[in-house]
Amino acid sequence: MLTAASLKQARKGNAMLETIIEDKNLLQKLIGFGTSAAYLSDKKEIEKLWREKIDSANLQFPKRLIRHIPAAALIFGLNFFARKFISGNGLKKTLKTIERCRRKGFSVNLDILGETVLSEKDAERYRDAYVSLIKDIGPRLLHGELSISLKCSALYSQANPCAPEFSAKKIAERAALIFEALAYFGGHAYLDAEEYHFKEIYFEVFKRLYCEYGSSVRTVIQSYLKTADDTLYRLTRINKTADPIWIRLVRGAYWDFECFLAEKHGWSEPPVFKEKADTDYNYRYLFRKGLELGFVMVAATHNAESLESFAGLSRETQMLYGLGEKLGATIIRRKIPVRIYMPILYPAGNLTDGIAYLLRRVSETQSSFILKTLKEA
Repeated sequence: MLTAASLKQARKGNAMLETIIEDKNLLQKLIGFGTSAAYLSDKKEIEKLWREKIDSANLQFPKRLIRHIPAAALIFGLNFFARKFISGNGLKKTLKTIERCRRKGFSVNLDILGETVLSEKDAERYRDAYVSLIKDIGPRLLHGELSISLKCSALYSQANPCAPEFSAKKIAERAALIFEALAYFGGHAYLDAEEYHFKEIYFEVFKRLYCEYGSSVRTVIQSYLKTADDTLYRLTRINKTADPIWIRLVRGAYWDFECFLAEKHGWSEPPVFKEKADTDYNYRYLFRKGLELGFVMVAATHNAESLESFAGLSRETQMLYGLGEKLGATIIRRKIPVRIYMPILYPAGNLTDGIAYLLRRVSETQSSFILKTLKEA
């Protein structure tokens, strides 16, 4: 039960987040701080990093007011932020969130956070965590209800864009145990979209796994990519009419990185659309074209206009935990299934382990929608 004190603290926290998100310069500095601080354990180093980031920021208020915030408070702030968007830390909390979502009529999709795999042992741990999660969660859900998201690059530490077929072979082999565990519960997995340079490996992994396991393997297309239309047509060559490919359509979560990389390499144009309007147009085009080509299309969006356009056409709507529940409740009342994308830590860990996901999501998601969500909380 929430006490008056805890409600007051939550509102203060939301007000702080609103200030951060509205100040683009401060947000970018905090993204840099949070990503680096997640790997620091020494409190003095954390405080030093904080001062460096703040001193280089163009803030609208005196820096002296926040330069000397103690490390404990900084860590608390990161964890508070993380709890807004990371749905479960360990099995017990994950199950609690799943049950809360189910009571509201939502299905869920579970994604174990992990941004960087540096060794084959890391990749094996990532695979084993999913196998364990499936065996822990599967018996508690209805047959066919279990849904997860996988990051292909986390299944092989030596993945190389110059050797897409070999890299894909290694990833698919390591993923086999996950899909065998899923099959027992009738579950499915989406292969999360990643950076542009990984797209050929990603496509080859999906092709191998889909040919082996059918539509229990599902793909993701990012509408901000200029090559997304080509990817759609490539998928038609392997699509099975009796067991069609499921496509989660998203706008994309690596826009800043793709633009930075293009500039670094001296490319005339990045692989992504520069204008949001072009991405939005491509999103609508890809969704309808996907239906025409015989795919099962799933709209993953918080954009009300897109949701209205696809009402009755999308097999289900997918939304991010921490951002989509209020809008999702409205959609459910219209008899349209909603699945909440739930980032989790499994097994239980430090919330700052998920900070890279969190900060990327805040950076790439529409600020106006986040602000609206915080003000309603």
